[in-house]
Parts: sequence; structure tokens; C-alpha cells
Amino acid sequence: MYGNSVRLSDALACYNPCNDRHQTRVESELKARYDAWDRDEISRHKAHYYSISMKYQAWINGKSREQYVAVKPVVSVNEIGPPGTRYFEKLASTIKSISSVE
Repeated sequence: MYGNSVRLSDALACYNPCNDRHQTRVESELKARYDAWDRDEISRHKAHYYSISMKYQAWINGKSREQYVAVKPVVSVNEIGPPGTRYFEKLASTIKSISSVE
């Protein structure tokens, strides 16, 4: 979610319904990763993610580097999002509540 510019609070709101038993661990791990990525200015290829805008896997790079670098080989994904999960209703409700606030 970091690579797609999702705020930490919104990312946590989406992860928590899927991780009831491990909520504290999910929060601490996500906060640690967001903090590490925010502080790093120059590293390349720290983690990859699915770029919603570009529709391919991309690398998270340091803030001073180009953000959209495709992961090679390029993997095309036909469908991505809550419908493919076991938690569709919970996630759809959370996403709806987040988007109605903004």
C-alpha cells in the first residue's frame, strides 16, 4: 500500500479486519516499514508491490529515486483487490468508510 500512496492509517484500517488475532503485530510491522521507507532517500529496489496506476509490479525505491521501476520479468495481473480475498465484505466496508470520510 505504501507504493500506491495509501496513508498508514488507511492501510491499517484495511489490514486489521483480516488479522484479528495478530492486530498488534500487523500494526507494529506496518509502522516500522512505513517509517523505514519514509526515511530512506537513496536505496534502490527495497521491496516490490503492485502499482495500481501502472498495472504491474514495481519497486519501492528511495524518495530521491524514480518510483516506477518495473520488476523484471513483468508479470501481468488480470484482477486484483478485495473480491479475490476471503474477507471481501469486511474490506469493502472498510474501504467504503475510508472513502466517505475524504
